[in-house]
Amino acid sequence: MTIERTDLPSGLAVVTEAVPGARSASFGCWVRVGGRDEPADRAGASHFLEHLLFKGTEARTGREISEAIESVGGEINAHTAHEHTAFYARVPAAAADVGLDLLVDVVTSPAFTDDDVESERQVILEELHLAEDEGDDRVLSLAHEALWGDHPLGREVLGKLDTIGAMDRAAIAGFFDQHYHPSNLVLVAAGAVDHRSVVAA
Repeated sequence: MTIERTDLPSGLAVVTEAVPGARSASFGCWVRVGGRDEPADRAGASHFLEHLLFKGTEARTGREISEAIESVGGEINAHTAHEHTAFYARVPAAAADVGLDLLVDVVTSPAFTDDDVESERQVILEELHLAEDEGDDRVLSLAHEALWGDHPLGREVLGKLDTIGAMDRAAIAGFFDQHYHPSNLVLVAAGAVDHRSVVAA
């Protein structure tokens, strides 16, 4: 296995691990922003943004993103934490170009339509209500509050009902513009990948 890293002039770090004999390729984009980076009135912005990026881009609708990844037998998903937000795609080796193209499109060119913002707001509000009923989630949230108090690390990554309810499209797009730039991203690839090809793409 060979691990290589290239730092592009834009500030983007590209790290790959080629695995001989691998029959799949995995790509990830780690964004150096999470719950700890949110002001109190924007609590949950990172998670809200994670949801929205899959709703559509300037080139593809949310349905087209889903169909493109599923048609090659792959998956694309994401998660938000206190320290980072991560997006990833896993595809068969023959579809490596598709996986990387979709991931880059999702992370760099969101559509941010008003309808998508409102529909995802309702999804996240429902998640917050469900989290209140999940024992494990509730205990973890209370532990964070006890450890960190009013610090952003003490907040629920999902946000709060009032902050999610109040965030409009402009606020979310502004959060994206502030944090989703090349020097704040790390692109990784592993499996049946070629470092130079990933860097070139």
